[in-house]
Amino acid sequence: MYNSPEWAARCIQCAILSNAESIKNIYVIDDNSEQYTENLLISIARENDKIIYIRNSTNVGFVNSANLGLKKSSAKYVLLLNSDCLLTENAIAKLISHVEVSNRRIGLVSPISNNSPIISYRILSGYNYITMNELFGQLFLGESFDACTIVGNCLLMTRECINDVGYLNEIYGKGYGEETDYQFAAAEKGYEAIIAIDTYVFHKGEASFESGEDISEHRKVNSTLFFTRWGDQYIKKMKKYKKNDPIKYIDSKIRSYFKKSSSKFPNYDVVYYLPGIGQTFGGIHNVVEIVNELIIRNINAAIVVPSISQYFETLLFEFIVIEEEYQLFNITTNCIVATAWNTVYPCSSFSTKTGIPLVYYVQGFESYFYNGERYGRIEKTFSIVDEVVVISDWLENMVVSRFNKSSTKLVNGFNEHLFHPCVSSEHRQKIVTIVLRGDSAKGDWVLLDLLKLLIIKNMGIQVNVVYFRDIEFPENDENIVKIFGPLKKKSISQILQSTDIFVDASLHEGFGMFPIEAMACGAVVIVSDSGGVSEFIKDEINGIIVKEVNKPEEYLKKIQEILADEEKHQRLRDAALRTVKEYYIDKTINKHIDFIRSFPASIVRGKKNVHKYFSHEAFSRELQNSKLSYNMSALEELDQIKRSFSYRLIDKMKKNIYIHRFYSIARKKIKKLYKLSVK
Repeated sequence: MYNSPEWAARCIQCAILSNAESIKNIYVIDDNSEQYTENLLISIARENDKIIYIRNSTNVGFVNSANLGLKKSSAKYVLLLNSDCLLTENAIAKLISHVEVSNRRIGLVSPISNNSPIISYRILSGYNYITMNELFGQLFLGESFDACTIVGNCLLMTRECINDVGYLNEIYGKGYGEETDYQFAAAEKGYEAIIAIDTYVFHKGEASFESGEDISEHRKVNSTLFFTRWGDQYIKKMKKYKKNDPIKYIDSKIRSYFKKSSSKFPNYDVVYYLPGIGQTFGGIHNVVEIVNELIIRNINAAIVVPSISQYFETLLFEFIVIEEEYQLFNITTNCIVATAWNTVYPCSSFSTKTGIPLVYYVQGFESYFYNGERYGRIEKTFSIVDEVVVISDWLENMVVSRFNKSSTKLVNGFNEHLFHPCVSSEHRQKIVTIVLRGDSAKGDWVLLDLLKLLIIKNMGIQVNVVYFRDIEFPENDENIVKIFGPLKKKSISQILQSTDIFVDASLHEGFGMFPIEAMACGAVVIVSDSGGVSEFIKDEINGIIVKEVNKPEEYLKKIQEILADEEKHQRLRDAALRTVKEYYIDKTINKHIDFIRSFPASIVRGKKNVHKYFSHEAFSRELQNSKLSYNMSALEELDQIKRSFSYRLIDKMKKNIYIHRFYSIARKKIKKLYKLSVK
């Protein structure tokens, strides 16, 4: 393992949860990771007697580290496992069974995964890596294929093979190609390598590599090395492999299975409905993180979306993309969760017809969105849901005081192994970070004016400005670092780890993920009095809350105070680090699990009435009254209408609602103006 503590923790957790009976010892080889990862691995090892922690004094790469583990173990079977690989239920036992029931001399066994050379099979729509393993176990139990290239991210080796062939060839350095080299060396000794197609695992890939350019160059060198040694043998094996390709066989059998099956999806414990997918929306990240964590804990969760756009984060599942309303009724779940006001209607329709509970997961006070223009429309959604879940006391109070609707609070959590302080002793320039999110309600104009004041004051600090849209910045200087997004969460964590002061000026926040992640990374936060942040920030105790939210001078004053008082800075930082421990995802997710498991008992099922606002006639009248131009906001509005179930259903019912035929052209030529025609 080398750095990437968020994956190291998951890897060990999944191995123990799913394969405890098959594991004698887990040798954790730390390839000289940074201090946080080292401390984490030591802590994990202390909690489990089976874990043996070994740390390399220098970074020697995957091959040398793997060999160290092979030498330490004396077990009959050894599993080499990358830190970004997640095992599934009884994966080890199934791999071993392929050796023990065979009359062939099997020395090496690999499973199928979502991300491995040649033997990858994608996660199917509506499935996750655990349900994929269940599907493969059901369809292919006991089946295997001869391997063309074995894969090292999850590789079972027999002790007999190790003793006879030796260890991985260390000429491959950090890794790539060493397992296939070993496979051909083993073949010369009479050992066969197979792919167990009844076993499926998750592999992220390249979690420990820091630079894509380095990976590419490293692969070229190792590929040349491999073909110099085994090129002729590999080509012969590949020709034979193509005639008996396991992936083609798997795909054919799965297609045949679904043709005969009454449903293409497994049964779910809970399904979340997102209005879309995008990298810049915190609420979307939160739901995806919840679903990932639920899946790891064997809660079968899924996400339904009308469409997918740019998204960088790792998914342990595949989205269900619903293009027509009837497709939603192919899903069987104990509960459906609307995650935004405009997902309540399709969820309500589904809930009404199936009798399953409808939960409204409120992550922000949405009546304030769109400058309040849809206040009444959003208010009506609360009257048709069975249960409301909120993420802060502030939201709970807003929902009950405005709409007389009680709710359950399930606070947000964050991955503490991704957002954590970076240990550094170097003396450097002080850094202030702000994030411009392309929304006036997020206080972008306040932050830009603050940026101007910081330039004028010339305080000798560096200002990181993360932004997601084209912005005409105030007069610049050399101490402003502009970082254009969207960014992966790992990149954001690295920025926050170098930050001394984080400033947020949102006018309203349901919770505030940026501030709590900044606190977890060791920054002192200065935030506006935006509502939900009071869940975890106490003014002058673990952060600063600015009451006059629209006055940039107030934020500047607080920045100056903290920079001038190192003792105060340290006191606020230490208190913040203590506070955030209550919001680790490992803690908060348990409350989600308890809530999900309570659905059948706590909510009475049965047919429900749909609010009159959501009738097709009402929706039709609203569309007919719309007078929109093709500016950016109108395009977004039209996009929502086109994606909505209501629009498509009206169209199917011949309600004479049509969108101008130039819709698709206008999307591509956004600068041109077209008129929306609603007949």
